[in-house]
Amino acid sequence: MRPPFYFFFYFLLILFNNTILPAQTPFITEWRTDDGEITIPTFGAGYNYDITWTNLTTADEGDGSATAVTEDYTITGLTNDDIYKVEIIGDFPRIYFNNSGDKDKIQEVTQWGDIQWKNMVNAFWGCSNLDVIAEDSPDLLRCEAREMGNDQAIKYINIVNETSQSYPTGSQSCLE
Repeated sequence: MRPPFYFFFYFLLILFNNTILPAQTPFITEWRTDDGEITIPTFGAGYNYDITWTNLTTADEGDGSATAVTEDYTITGLTNDDIYKVEIIGDFPRIYFNNSGDKDKIQEVTQWGDIQWKNMVNAFWGCSNLDVIAEDSPDLLRCEAREMGNDQAIKYINIVNETSQSYPTGSQSCLE
């Protein structure tokens, strides 16, 4: 017979895993590469994220992951013209295309997840192939600036209940 200590330990383990550290919902995007690479663009400090990529066109070809990423991350060894799902969790305060880099490779934002965005200025500026089809809303409560850039090429953006969130006084709308 096991001493009561083990039961208490198991109880705490279950409690800790299920309530104190709930699983994070990822920020999910889809990309199409033409040069075998995808670079996730960042700007500034405060990054410590995990990234997973999955080939949606050809199963198990070019899939992978990286942990504790603190800056731009380039995924290599990908198959040209295949679609890749990229999932990000952790501290990822800003995505920053700014009309450069792999702006034409990102195809969709399918889920905002629970990333706490800190700045959206020029986040998707120049992303001419981007459709935002996410049914959830981005977490903009800690956003210092939400202006996504002039002349953005986002064909469709669905941010549910944006007006129900509280924003700091004087900040601009994320969609201006």
